Amino acid sequence: MVGDLEEQASAFWGFAAALYARPGVAALCLDLQDRAGRDVNLLLLCLWAGEELGLAFDDWDLTDLAAAVAPWNAAAVHPLRRLRRSLKGEPQADTVRARIGAAELEAERLAQRHLLAALPDRSAGVPSPELGFANLVRYAGEPAALSLAALRGISGSRPSA
Repeated sequence: MVGDLEEQASAFWGFAAALYARPGVAALCLDLQDRAGRDVNLLLLCLWAGEELGLAFDDWDLTDLAAAVAPWNAAAVHPLRRLRRSLKGEPQADTVRARIGAAELEAERLAQRHLLAALPDRSAGVPSPELGFANLVRYAGEPAALSLAALRGISGSRPSA
């Protein structure tokens, strides 16, 4: 793994939070999560690892990363998400729902640490948006990658042939 885990965790969290806050990104990520079974943190890691670390993921890397975070997601993230969503529209449950949402967000932060700890341990290339885009295509498929890249502001970042 490239760099210190604490430093990477802070940098990745900041990158993910800023990207997720952009108009349309959250909706697209949640759609990919709910309809296509994609992990939002892994989607964001694909971009960050390419853009910031210069890591190119192969299919094995993506399988290993998904496996590294799956137990934590199953034990913490997914149950909290289900509970929070189940309370939507419940009269007078706003405070409880907000607290569960905060716990879910902290669980997501810890999920990112699981992903970072599982990053491939090899030399990185030159960081670039194109590399992030290529990672995203490999994980989410080209239509989803193009949509997310456009929302990221890197729509012209198709890898060169």
